[in-house]
Amino acid sequence: SDFRCVPELACCQCCIDAHFSEATNCCIPNGTAPSRCAVDLDCQAGELCNALFECTPDTSCGGESPVTATRVQPNMLILLDQSGSMDWCLDNNNACACGTELAPTDRWCVAKSAINAVVAAHQATASGQGDVRFGLATYSADIAGSIMNHVAVGVDTGTAIRAALDGQSPGGGTPTAPALRDIEGDLAGYGLPSPADPQAAQRSNFILLVTDGQANSDVSWCYGTGNNSGDEPVCPLDDGLTCDGNNAYTARVNCAVDRLATNDATRTFVVGLSFQTFSDALNCNAVYGQTPRQDNCGGPPAVTATTCTTYENPNDSDGVRTVQDDACYYPANDQAALIAAFDNIAGQVTSCDYALGTVADATRLYVYLITPGTDGVYGTADDVRTRLDRDGTNGWTYDSITGRATVLGTSCDAVMAGSARPLYVEGCPVIGG
Repeated sequence: SDFRCVPELACCQCCIDAHFSEATNCCIPNGTAPSRCAVDLDCQAGELCNALFECTPDTSCGGESPVTATRVQPNMLILLDQSGSMDWCLDNNNACACGTELAPTDRWCVAKSAINAVVAAHQATASGQGDVRFGLATYSADIAGSIMNHVAVGVDTGTAIRAALDGQSPGGGTPTAPALRDIEGDLAGYGLPSPADPQAAQRSNFILLVTDGQANSDVSWCYGTGNNSGDEPVCPLDDGLTCDGNNAYTARVNCAVDRLATNDATRTFVVGLSFQTFSDALNCNAVYGQTPRQDNCGGPPAVTATTCTTYENPNDSDGVRTVQDDACYYPANDQAALIAAFDNIAGQVTSCDYALGTVADATRLYVYLITPGTDGVYGTADDVRTRLDRDGTNGWTYDSITGRATVLGTSCDAVMAGSARPLYVEGCPVIGG
């Protein structure tokens, strides 16, 4: 009636509200989802078209469908500097009053408020909600047992963390390396991970170091090597490697975080609170902790005291080193910046990791992204099922040793946003794939 030329279709004319089947040259019933099908040929290799016109794994070989999947949140221990300078104002080295929860003024209370905020926003719960399993340790003094107080990593720890922070006040030096070695010596006690955790093998583990000063005290030259009063900038590792630093205390911290990352799969984020100028020491600490803020900060052992001192972000080659542009650690000079740094880090460690039930044959494992159809409800015939590519940028991976599957890229973004859910299914092997 509008005098336009249109193709002549042999079967069903134009598919307006339905997906088109190239295999049959006809419209597919019941919806527009790309996983809809009319016959098996509309599906990918290893899939069959079921009675609901959905592409699902071929289970004729006896595979189980579906595979149980439990989301696995990461562990993060917040390691907070409790030294005397944390009683100072944010913008100078004068003592300040604490202020209030909403308007803190000294560094300690700013850190307390920010920690309470990020834990409340992201903490994992016993019901499986939330993004991160948090714990807390504070450190100070000049003694071997430098951990002053701690709450083991776990679920629903917000109340215990708040109480632990309220029960402490700043004082003493900054023995960062001994504190890290204390944690390394009792990872299970700090919950990194806990042996009682049924998903311990699948969880990622992190330390979030928050400090307002460079390490300035230690009681031994290096973990397990006895006392040494020298000022050499190199601390020997158990494996014969060395960690560089711009002074002995920095080197000891570098050694500790490097060993935690390398030997214990526990990486360390570094946040510098109220550093008005660039901290070469924290720069090194962040790089050796294997979580630098800048993608191109490099990594040990290539990073040395010299390169930590002269580093400038190649994306900002203006010849001027500034904290905001060039720091490998996370700088924060006020409460809002500290909360933003914490939220940034929490977002980085949050992942779409799942502990899978029994998988008889990993080659027969399929992952689908399920989104609600037009009815907006999960679990109905209107659901949209999209098969994800294995090892793809936006697909999924599976570690058969730990039993952990991970959804990646934009697919994970959709899961984290609550707009999609992963479905793990075991079917027949994909021929040739």
